[in-house]
Amino acid sequence: MKKSTFKINYEYTGFSNEFKSIEMNGREYIGAELSNESVDLLTAMSYEDYDCTLKYFDGIAQMIGYNTTLKGILDLSEIGINVASGQIYRMLVMNSYKNKYKGMWR
Repeated sequence: MKKSTFKINYEYTGFSNEFKSIEMNGREYIGAELSNESVDLLTAMSYEDYDCTLKYFDGIAQMIGYNTTLKGILDLSEIGINVASGQIYRMLVMNSYKNKYKGMWR
């Protein structure tokens, strides 16, 4: 798998970050070209330094939701921006089901 390098451009609005665009291999994608889930994922990623680990993406998924995170990763990979490996994606899917039923009585 080819490792993609990207840069997230955002603007601090006084109390939060606002996603502007993402650059990869000389191509710039603005928010209107991406899905809402991708924009939400990239906005959450702009708050911390990027780290391609399960712990990093699991923390983001607990903030914005597993469905949003998983859909955002898939949408970005469709246009060639691989923010997470396939193994991390599969582990997030397993964690989403594990956390979905955590604390429920049977």
